[in-house]
Amino acid sequence: MIDFMALEKLLTSVVIGLSILNAGYIRADDAPKRPKIDFSTSVANDYVAKPGFIFGSGPVNQTTLNFSFDEVLNKKDSLSFFGWSNYDFTDGKMHEVDIGLNYSKSFDVKGGKASVGMSPQYWFYPSGLIGDFDYAFDVKANYQTKVMDAGFLFRNIFPHGNAPNRQIYHLITSKTFEL
Repeated sequence: MIDFMALEKLLTSVVIGLSILNAGYIRADDAPKRPKIDFSTSVANDYVAKPGFIFGSGPVNQTTLNFSFDEVLNKKDSLSFFGWSNYDFTDGKMHEVDIGLNYSKSFDVKGGKASVGMSPQYWFYPSGLIGDFDYAFDVKANYQTKVMDAGFLFRNIFPHGNAPNRQIYHLITSKTFEL
């Protein structure tokens, strides 16, 4: 059953966030850009969720399909629609399918590049292994320099039915090396 109160909160958050990030930058006179299409699929030993727990029982196939549009409201932003799935080869079941929208905006800052983004998402669980569905909303911030990259993800999973409100905080640091 769809929890319309949670869905309303999710959509309201998106509208408010887009309004704040792009006030005064509408590009009505520019021609729309062509979308970029990205497809990836991988096989992994297990699906390990961001909080660290193993999901499912064995080797998995994880597939992503992403349609993205650059310069949607201004020159340094992008909007993408994505789908992601997790299929478990051991039990032969599709455990998770996520769909969502991602908006991000980049900024040139002294010494590097920064970006912020937000992403409302709907996750459903066809196998029923961990429930029926969840509504999630991500807020991201990243900073890239020649020395390293740093990022922060805040994820809110909205309450519905017997599922409580949950939050995940994820700090990311990385270094890219050219070979």
